[in-house]
Amino acid sequence: MENSKPRLVLPPIAPFAPNVRRVPMDTLRSLLAMSRTQAARDGLWIFSGHLVASFVILVGMRLLTELAEPHLFGAYTLLNGMLALASGVLFQPLSQAAMRHYGDFATLQSVAALKRYFLHANMRRGLWTALVLALAGALDQLLFGYLSMRLWCILGLTVILDAWKFVEIVMRNASRDNRGYATLFAMDLTGRMIGSVGLAWTLGVSVETLLLGQFFGGLVSLVGFVLLSRRKIGLDIQPTDHHRQVDQLTISMRHFAAPLVWTPVIGWVNGLSDRYILAALTDLSATGTYAAAYGLASRPLLMIGTVTEAALRQILYAAVAAKDTARARRVMLWWVGSNVTFGLMTATMLFLAATMLVTLLLAEEYRETATLILPWLLFGHIPLLAAQPLQVLAYANHRTREITMVQAVCAVMAVGLAAIGAWWNGILGVAIAVPIYFSAQFLLTALVAAQQSRARA
Repeated sequence: MENSKPRLVLPPIAPFAPNVRRVPMDTLRSLLAMSRTQAARDGLWIFSGHLVASFVILVGMRLLTELAEPHLFGAYTLLNGMLALASGVLFQPLSQAAMRHYGDFATLQSVAALKRYFLHANMRRGLWTALVLALAGALDQLLFGYLSMRLWCILGLTVILDAWKFVEIVMRNASRDNRGYATLFAMDLTGRMIGSVGLAWTLGVSVETLLLGQFFGGLVSLVGFVLLSRRKIGLDIQPTDHHRQVDQLTISMRHFAAPLVWTPVIGWVNGLSDRYILAALTDLSATGTYAAAYGLASRPLLMIGTVTEAALRQILYAAVAAKDTARARRVMLWWVGSNVTFGLMTATMLFLAATMLVTLLLAEEYRETATLILPWLLFGHIPLLAAQPLQVLAYANHRTREITMVQAVCAVMAVGLAAIGAWWNGILGVAIAVPIYFSAQFLLTALVAAQQSRARA
């Protein structure tokens, strides 16, 4: 009898990749064997990185609101929202696919192939998008004159930078290099904020200086991290001769990502469309004030979700891939419980300190309205935190179409409620709509998760 290492049979990765079966499972075992202490250590690293970034952003927000009047801050927020939409559509679906399939590539000792494919795909999309933005800028100059050509070029350069940044952040997180992930995340957000404030302070406040400083700060941070990083993800593991399996995995990634193309658009509508509705129905000053208050409320709560997702997502994916239902259930319970518990604690503390918070972190002309809407924004994010683990579980089970449908329904609801709220009571009406459509998103996502559980039973 041939003496060989124990092997574990993997289920098909997808219906279109049926031949990927028997592969070594050392990496998957290492993920499943992770102790609570190790997971807590990972969570501490991620939390530390996000805490540093959040502190810098909150301090930077105070400086930005002192430098920029509400209407200028509103215009800067709207352009940043468009950048977020472009980056989400271009890079997030494949990022989710890379996260889901990292373990499969690692078992083939082909992480280098994953990174190469991921980087090439992102840079190709980023360069094409920059070209389209340059052409749109030229057309804008000829016909409308909404934005300067310099601003169009800055937007294109930022998209290219995001293409590279997504690869580095996703590969660090997927490989469970959470120290590197947390460091890069903190450096990126810190560099962007310092760049915006520094350039606006030096050259004068304008949308161009704010966005150009943001680009240069992010570029310096990313280049510095890559040059100084000790661990080079995707270079230390050499590809093997599993070319056929690797090709099948890249096909699987594309099919996995295809239904998610609309997810960033829908997520953007859920999370950012209210600013554009306010701008259309009121003015840029109201948009700037709402954006400042929203950032103040959402940053600590979204940080909780980001930390728990970065710490637990790959463990959940590994458990689902190994069909370890009991472990997957335990991870889900920890995840949902942590999000809701820490979310409620954070929201309550910030609500009690709301007056002091806005006085400390926002300029005077922003404070009165921000204090009024802060409670709705704080507690409105709790259902979103509860829905997050259920959504990732659906991704793990390749139920991307169902989640996309849920988010689409909620996006329509978000636009409708925000428009009604803005017409009814301006900024306050839009803030009241937040907990309503986030609660609907949680309920519908929970329904999809319950259907998955019944189907497995």
